Amino acid sequence: MAQLSERLNKPISDAEMERRWAAIRAAMEKEGIDVLLMQNNNDYMGGYTKYVSDLPATNGYPVTIVFPRDDFMTQVNQGPHGLDREPGHQAHAGDAVL
Repeated sequence: MAQLSERLNKPISDAEMERRWAAIRAAMEKEGIDVLLMQNNNDYMGGYTKYVSDLPATNGYPVTIVFPRDDFMTQVNQGPHGLDREPGHQAHAGDAVL
């Protein structure tokens, strides 16, 4: 069986992630962009969401990232099938997402 490239098996360092976020935010500032919205639905090469979060989309499920210029990013993933939540649902300890 072929080995995956070492680059694909190792997480991106915190320093590199900070460098990327700073560069993206500087470009956003220069262009007057307040928020970037990124989405991909596969883990082939990672795409935009992998570049900014180091977490690829997997199994064809969409991953969306909201990346504001001056605040924390938000990652939106598909939840369990059949899970219905009412608007205003309060997250509780033990929920998949808080």
